[in-house]
Amino acid sequence: MRYAALITLALFLAACHSAPTVPAHNNADLVWREDAIGPQCRLVTNEGPPALHSPALLIVTHSLPDDPQNDKPIARALITRRDNQPLCTLGQLTQPGATLRFNVYRDPSTTKDVPPYTLPYLFLLIRHPDGSTSRLLWESPYNGYSPYKKSEMPPNGQWISLDLTHGTYWPQTDALNFNMNDGFQTLAKYASGFRATRGVDHKQSQHYSADSPVIAIGVGSGSGIPGHFVAYIDDIQLTTPAGANYLMTFPIDSQVPRPN
Repeated sequence: MRYAALITLALFLAACHSAPTVPAHNNADLVWREDAIGPQCRLVTNEGPPALHSPALLIVTHSLPDDPQNDKPIARALITRRDNQPLCTLGQLTQPGATLRFNVYRDPSTTKDVPPYTLPYLFLLIRHPDGSTSRLLWESPYNGYSPYKKSEMPPNGQWISLDLTHGTYWPQTDALNFNMNDGFQTLAKYASGFRATRGVDHKQSQHYSADSPVIAIGVGSGSGIPGHFVAYIDDIQLTTPAGANYLMTFPIDSQVPRPN
Protein backbone atom coordinates (compact mmCIF):
# COMPACT_ATOMS: atom_id res chain seq x y z
CA MET A 1 0.00 0.00 0.00
CA ARG A 2 2.89 2.31 0.85
CA TYR A 3 4.47 1.84 -2.59
CA ALA A 4 1.10 2.25 -4.30
CA ALA A 5 0.62 5.55 -2.49
CA LEU A 6 4.09 6.72 -3.52
CA ILE A 7 3.40 5.81 -7.16
CA THR A 8 0.06 7.65 -7.05
CA LEU A 9 1.76 10.73 -5.59
CA ALA A 10 4.51 10.61 -8.22
CA LEU A 11 1.97 10.38 -11.03
CA PHE A 12 0.02 13.28 -9.55
CA LEU A 13 3.12 15.48 -9.28
CA ALA A 14 4.16 14.58 -12.83
CA ALA A 15 0.74 15.51 -14.14
CA CYS A 16 0.85 18.83 -12.32
CA HIS A 17 4.30 19.55 -13.73
CA SER A 18 3.39 18.67 -17.33
CA ALA A 19 0.07 20.55 -17.37
CA PRO A 20 0.36 23.76 -15.35
CA THR A 21 -2.92 25.46 -14.61
CA VAL A 22 -3.73 28.83 -16.15
CA PRO A 23 -5.07 31.45 -13.73
CA ALA A 24 -8.72 32.15 -14.41
CA HIS A 25 -9.85 35.72 -14.96
CA ASN A 26 -13.38 35.60 -13.66
CA ASN A 27 -15.87 38.31 -12.74
CA ALA A 28 -13.32 40.23 -10.70
CA ASP A 29 -11.39 41.03 -13.90
CA LEU A 30 -14.38 41.46 -16.20
CA VAL A 31 -17.14 44.05 -16.43
CA TRP A 32 -20.32 44.10 -18.48
CA ARG A 33 -22.38 47.06 -19.66
CA GLU A 34 -25.25 47.85 -21.94
CA ASP A 35 -24.14 48.46 -25.51
CA ALA A 36 -27.41 49.08 -27.37
CA ILE A 37 -30.96 48.97 -26.04
CA GLY A 38 -34.06 49.53 -28.17
CA PRO A 39 -37.53 50.59 -27.00
CA GLN A 40 -39.15 48.04 -24.66
CA CYS A 41 -35.93 45.97 -24.71
CA ARG A 42 -34.04 45.05 -21.55
CA LEU A 43 -30.83 43.62 -20.17
CA VAL A 44 -31.07 42.83 -16.46
CA THR A 45 -29.59 40.40 -13.92
CA ASN A 46 -32.29 40.39 -11.25
CA GLU A 47 -35.40 38.99 -12.90
CA GLY A 48 -36.52 35.55 -13.97
CA PRO A 49 -39.30 32.98 -13.99
CA PRO A 50 -40.37 31.46 -10.66
CA ALA A 51 -37.88 28.59 -10.67
CA LEU A 52 -34.65 27.84 -8.82
CA HIS A 53 -32.55 30.76 -7.63
CA SER A 54 -29.47 31.18 -9.79
CA PRO A 55 -27.49 33.87 -11.66
CA ALA A 56 -28.03 34.68 -15.33
CA LEU A 57 -28.38 37.63 -17.67
CA LEU A 58 -31.95 38.26 -18.84
CA ILE A 59 -32.27 39.61 -22.36
CA VAL A 60 -35.59 40.82 -23.77
CA THR A 61 -36.39 42.22 -27.19
CA HIS A 62 -39.85 43.31 -28.21
CA SER A 63 -40.97 44.53 -31.62
CA LEU A 64 -43.56 47.28 -31.94
CA PRO A 65 -45.47 46.63 -35.16
CA ASP A 66 -47.38 49.90 -34.80
CA ASP A 67 -44.15 51.92 -34.70
CA PRO A 68 -42.36 52.06 -38.09
CA GLN A 69 -39.29 53.60 -36.43
CA ASN A 70 -38.75 50.48 -34.32
CA ASP A 71 -38.57 47.75 -36.95
CA LYS A 72 -35.30 46.45 -35.49
CA PRO A 73 -35.55 46.04 -31.72
CA ILE A 74 -32.22 45.17 -30.17
CA ALA A 75 -30.66 44.46 -26.77
CA ARG A 76 -26.88 44.13 -26.70
CA ALA A 77 -24.26 43.89 -23.92
CA LEU A 78 -20.46 44.13 -23.96
CA ILE A 79 -18.06 42.24 -21.68
CA THR A 80 -14.56 43.71 -21.36
CA ARG A 81 -11.55 43.51 -19.12
CA ARG A 82 -11.70 45.94 -16.24
CA ASP A 83 -8.30 47.37 -17.27
CA ASN A 84 -9.49 47.81 -20.89
CA GLN A 85 -6.75 45.56 -22.26
CA PRO A 86 -7.61 43.12 -25.10
CA LEU A 87 -8.91 39.71 -24.08
CA CYS A 88 -6.69 38.04 -26.68
CA THR A 89 -5.89 38.22 -30.38
CA LEU A 90 -7.93 36.60 -33.11
CA GLY A 91 -5.04 34.29 -33.92
CA GLN A 92 -4.75 33.06 -30.33
CA LEU A 93 -8.45 32.17 -30.35
CA THR A 94 -7.95 29.92 -33.38
CA GLN A 95 -5.06 27.88 -31.94
CA PRO A 96 -5.66 24.21 -31.02
CA GLY A 97 -7.14 24.03 -27.55
CA ALA A 98 -8.82 27.44 -27.63
CA THR A 99 -12.50 27.60 -26.68
CA LEU A 100 -15.36 30.04 -27.03
CA ARG A 101 -18.72 29.02 -25.62
CA PHE A 102 -21.78 30.16 -23.70
CA ASN A 103 -25.04 28.82 -22.29
CA VAL A 104 -28.46 30.08 -23.36
CA TYR A 105 -31.99 29.50 -22.11
CA ARG A 106 -34.95 30.39 -24.31
CA ASP A 107 -37.82 31.24 -22.00
CA PRO A 108 -41.27 29.68 -22.62
CA SER A 109 -42.80 33.17 -22.38
CA THR A 110 -41.36 33.91 -25.84
CA THR A 111 -44.32 34.45 -28.16
CA LYS A 112 -45.11 32.02 -30.96
CA ASP A 113 -44.40 34.53 -33.73
CA VAL A 114 -40.67 34.39 -32.88
CA PRO A 115 -39.05 31.73 -35.11
CA PRO A 116 -38.29 28.59 -33.05
CA TYR A 117 -34.64 28.56 -34.14
CA THR A 118 -34.02 32.03 -32.68
CA LEU A 119 -31.37 32.21 -29.94
CA PRO A 120 -29.29 35.03 -28.46
CA TYR A 121 -26.19 35.77 -30.50
CA LEU A 122 -22.58 36.24 -29.48
CA PHE A 123 -19.95 38.43 -31.12
CA LEU A 124 -16.31 39.38 -30.81
CA LEU A 125 -15.52 43.10 -30.89
CA ILE A 126 -12.38 43.61 -32.98
CA ARG A 127 -10.20 46.73 -32.96
CA HIS A 128 -8.59 47.66 -36.29
CA PRO A 129 -5.26 49.49 -36.79
CA ASP A 130 -7.03 52.79 -37.57
CA GLY A 131 -8.86 52.66 -34.24
CA SER A 132 -12.22 51.64 -35.67
CA THR A 133 -14.04 48.53 -34.49
CA SER A 134 -16.20 45.82 -36.02
CA ARG A 135 -18.12 42.83 -34.75
CA LEU A 136 -17.75 39.20 -35.81
CA LEU A 137 -21.19 37.72 -35.10
CA TRP A 138 -22.22 34.16 -34.40
CA GLU A 139 -25.94 33.67 -35.04
CA SER A 140 -27.99 30.49 -34.71
CA PRO A 141 -29.59 30.49 -38.22
CA TYR A 142 -26.12 30.28 -39.80
CA ASN A 143 -24.84 27.59 -37.44
CA GLY A 144 -27.16 24.62 -37.75
CA TYR A 145 -30.38 26.06 -36.34
CA SER A 146 -32.74 26.74 -39.22
CA PRO A 147 -36.38 26.26 -40.25
CA TYR A 148 -35.20 23.46 -42.53
CA LYS A 149 -33.85 21.29 -39.70
CA LYS A 150 -36.76 20.83 -37.32
CA SER A 151 -34.92 18.12 -35.39
CA GLU A 152 -32.33 20.71 -34.36
CA MET A 153 -34.77 23.31 -33.07
CA PRO A 154 -33.59 24.54 -29.65
CA PRO A 155 -36.21 23.65 -27.02
CA ASN A 156 -37.84 26.25 -24.81
CA GLY A 157 -37.41 26.08 -21.07
CA GLN A 158 -34.02 24.40 -20.78
CA TRP A 159 -30.37 25.40 -20.94
CA ILE A 160 -28.38 24.79 -24.12
CA SER A 161 -24.58 24.77 -24.07
CA LEU A 162 -23.15 26.17 -27.30
CA ASP A 163 -19.53 25.71 -28.45
CA LEU A 164 -18.79 28.52 -30.90
CA THR A 165 -15.08 27.83 -31.36
CA HIS A 166 -15.40 26.49 -34.90
CA GLY A 167 -18.64 28.24 -35.84
CA THR A 168 -19.43 30.57 -38.72
CA TYR A 169 -19.25 34.34 -38.19
CA TRP A 170 -20.08 37.41 -40.25
CA PRO A 171 -18.70 40.97 -39.91
CA GLN A 172 -20.67 44.06 -38.96
CA THR A 173 -19.94 47.68 -38.12
CA ASP A 174 -22.34 50.20 -36.61
CA ALA A 175 -23.12 51.39 -40.12
CA LEU A 176 -22.76 48.37 -42.40
CA ASN A 177 -23.35 44.62 -42.59
CA PHE A 178 -20.75 42.52 -44.41
CA ASN A 179 -22.86 39.37 -44.65
CA MET A 180 -22.34 39.02 -48.39
CA ASN A 181 -19.48 38.35 -50.82
CA ASP A 182 -18.42 35.21 -48.88
CA GLY A 183 -18.81 37.08 -45.59
CA PHE A 184 -19.69 33.95 -43.55
CA GLN A 185 -16.40 32.43 -42.37
CA THR A 186 -14.74 30.69 -39.44
CA LEU A 187 -12.54 32.57 -37.01
CA ALA A 188 -9.56 30.73 -38.48
CA LYS A 189 -10.40 32.14 -41.90
CA TYR A 190 -10.57 35.69 -40.57
CA ALA A 191 -7.29 35.22 -38.70
CA SER A 192 -5.61 34.07 -41.93
CA GLY A 193 -5.91 37.60 -43.33
CA PHE A 194 -9.44 37.51 -44.73
CA ARG A 195 -10.85 40.70 -46.20
CA ALA A 196 -14.65 40.92 -45.95
CA THR A 197 -16.29 43.12 -48.59
CA ARG A 198 -19.75 44.29 -49.58
CA GLY A 199 -21.22 45.63 -52.81
CA VAL A 200 -20.54 44.72 -56.41
CA ASP A 201 -17.40 46.84 -56.55
CA HIS A 202 -16.04 45.40 -53.24
CA LYS A 203 -14.84 48.88 -52.23
CA GLN A 204 -16.26 48.70 -48.72
CA SER A 205 -14.25 46.20 -46.72
CA GLN A 206 -13.05 45.03 -43.31
CA HIS A 207 -9.66 43.35 -43.01
CA TYR A 208 -8.72 40.88 -40.27
CA SER A 209 -5.52 39.11 -39.26
CA ALA A 210 -4.09 36.86 -36.56
CA ASP A 211 -2.94 40.00 -34.71
CA SER A 212 -6.41 41.60 -34.62
CA PRO A 213 -7.13 42.40 -30.94
CA VAL A 214 -10.35 41.01 -29.45
CA ILE A 215 -11.29 43.83 -27.07
CA ALA A 216 -14.70 42.54 -25.94
CA ILE A 217 -17.21 39.73 -26.10
CA GLY A 218 -20.74 40.80 -26.85
CA VAL A 219 -24.10 39.10 -26.49
CA GLY A 220 -27.51 40.20 -27.62
CA SER A 221 -30.71 39.55 -29.51
CA GLY A 222 -32.31 41.27 -32.49
CA SER A 223 -32.61 42.87 -34.81
CA GLY A 224 -35.71 42.03 -36.80
CA ILE A 225 -37.12 39.54 -34.28
CA PRO A 226 -40.91 39.74 -34.38
CA GLY A 227 -42.98 39.50 -31.24
CA HIS A 228 -41.66 39.16 -27.69
CA PHE A 229 -38.36 37.28 -27.24
CA VAL A 230 -37.12 36.37 -23.75
CA ALA A 231 -33.89 34.46 -23.08
CA TYR A 232 -31.11 34.06 -20.50
CA ILE A 233 -27.33 33.93 -20.94
CA ASP A 234 -24.72 32.53 -18.57
CA ASP A 235 -21.18 31.11 -18.37
CA ILE A 236 -19.58 32.97 -21.26
CA GLN A 237 -16.13 31.41 -21.59
CA LEU A 238 -13.07 32.27 -23.65
CA THR A 239 -9.77 30.40 -23.29
CA THR A 240 -6.58 30.27 -25.35
CA PRO A 241 -3.36 28.24 -25.10
CA ALA A 242 -1.54 31.57 -24.77
CA GLY A 243 -2.97 31.98 -21.26
CA ALA A 244 -6.32 33.74 -21.58
CA ASN A 245 -8.95 32.11 -19.39
CA TYR A 246 -12.10 34.18 -18.97
CA LEU A 247 -15.40 33.11 -17.49
CA MET A 248 -18.24 35.61 -17.22
CA THR A 249 -21.02 34.58 -14.89
CA PHE A 250 -23.79 36.71 -13.48
CA PRO A 251 -23.81 36.35 -9.70
CA ILE A 252 -26.94 38.41 -9.00
CA ASP A 253 -29.89 36.19 -8.11
CA SER A 254 -32.22 35.95 -11.10
CA GLN A 255 -34.28 32.84 -10.25
CA VAL A 256 -33.36 30.76 -13.29
CA PRO A 257 -32.23 27.12 -13.04
CA ARG A 258 -28.51 27.18 -13.73
CA PRO A 259 -26.90 24.95 -16.39
CA ASN A 260 -25.73 21.61 -15.03
